[in-house]
Formats: sequence, C-alpha cells, structure tokens
Amino acid sequence: MNKKFWIVFTVLVVGVLGFAIMQSKNNTKTSRKIENPKIVQTDDHIRGKTESEVALITYGDYECPACNAWEPELTKIREEYKDKVAFVFRNFPLTDKHINAFAAARAAESAAQQGRFWEMHDLLYARWAEWKGDNKSAQGKFEGYAEELGLDMAKFKEDYKSEAIADRVNSDLASANQVGATGTPTFIIGGEIIETGSVSDGKSKIRQILDQKLAQ
Repeated sequence: MNKKFWIVFTVLVVGVLGFAIMQSKNNTKTSRKIENPKIVQTDDHIRGKTESEVALITYGDYECPACNAWEPELTKIREEYKDKVAFVFRNFPLTDKHINAFAAARAAESAAQQGRFWEMHDLLYARWAEWKGDNKSAQGKFEGYAEELGLDMAKFKEDYKSEAIADRVNSDLASANQVGATGTPTFIIGGEIIETGSVSDGKSKIRQILDQKLAQ
C-alpha cells in the first residue's frame, strides 16, 4: 500500500474518532434544565407540604453510606414537619465512587413514571445492603423491587434503559454541580447549603434551621 493510502486512512480514522467523541459529549447534555437549583421546581419529587415556602432539598446518592446513615433521621424529620415543610429529593450519583449509584437513580426515576417514586426511593435505601458495591445482580434486584411495588414490569424495564430517564438523572446531577454540591448528602434550606457533617452532629442543626425559616 502506498503512502497516499495511509494518509487517507489516518484522516478517516481521526475523523471517526472525533465524531465519536463529540457524540459522547453530546450524550451527556440534558434537555431538562433546573433554572435555580436552590428552590423547588415544579417537576421535583416532593413530599410533605408541597406548597410550603420552606423546603429541605436533598441531593442524594442511593449507594452512598452517609446517605444511608442519614435516611432514618430524615424520615423522623419528615414525620415531625410533614404539614409544614416541602421535602425534595434530587439525584446526585457519585459514579466515580459508587458503581451502582446511577443505576439505582434510574430505578427510582423509572418507578416515578408509574407514580411510585417515593416507594422505590425508600426501598432502595431500606435494601441498600442487598445491591451496594460491585454487585452484578443490582439491576435484577431493582426489578425485584419494582415487582414488589406492583409496577408494570414491561414499562419499568423500557423506562429503565431509556434516554429520557438518563436525562432526568443527569439534569439533577448538573444542577448539583451548578449549586456547588461536592458530596452526598447535600442539604439546601432556604436557598443555602447546610453543612451538617455526621448525623449526630447535623440532626439538631437541620431542625434548628427549619424552625428558624418557619418562624420568619
């Protein structure tokens, strides 16, 4: 083969690789835009008093040990303030640390398509030990939870692998980066990121700030 052939071949390879890289970058973009991550959005997952002026926004990772440790305390806080505060959960999967975090977020968002987001959210934390870590059966576990919740399994599986669900997770992730969240869980109350540390150190602080905001 002559020199001209190899030049043309090299140009073609470089062009194909460049296109693939650009496509990869394009695929990480999200069509859903959270304009102001510090306040509640109309399509957020909310429980409690949805129209409340006071909101506790949690950026969480289902596979995160700290998030798992916080969940029982957050449940207590929701039970205490349920008629006063809007409780919001947004996805912040730390995929560099937690291999199944994004997949778990997919499962919750897929359940949301059938009106069962919070039920799946709670199951993912309650059964955390079953699927965390390098567990190749994680997706099967998530499908088992969906069956347990009585979801339409054909729809759940279709949604789970869809670009729309990935887009939803990525949009939350983009908003976490926008607001300056660096780890999970990250809490926002009244537009401010609350530094809590451990559950024992932070549980009183969360309540104190909620009380202050409600009193204003």
